[in-house]
Amino acid sequence: MDKIHSIIDKPHTYDLIDIHWHLNQDDFSSTYIDLTLNKEGVIKKLRFDLPVQINIGDGFSGNICGMEIFDITSQQLDRIGVEVRNFEQDSGITFKANKVIEIK
Repeated sequence: MDKIHSIIDKPHTYDLIDIHWHLNQDDFSSTYIDLTLNKEGVIKKLRFDLPVQINIGDGFSGNICGMEIFDITSQQLDRIGVEVRNFEQDSGITFKANKVIEIK
């Protein structure tokens, strides 16, 4: 069973204030997605390395009220250890990644 990742508590309670998707066609190992989140003035910037299966739902407005981040290392997938999911029916952003870290 997948477990909630410890990187951030209840990401769905934050506001998404920035998405940055850095693509490198020549060196996929340097591709990442940064999500910058704000909750009552507390800013968290999360970097997801080697994102795959990225899906930004039709009509996504930036609302992440259904966002969950899971540690899926128990699935033993090649270069995938994190999954961003959306538990709400509204459009969201979902993807898998190698790992997630908090950056300053």
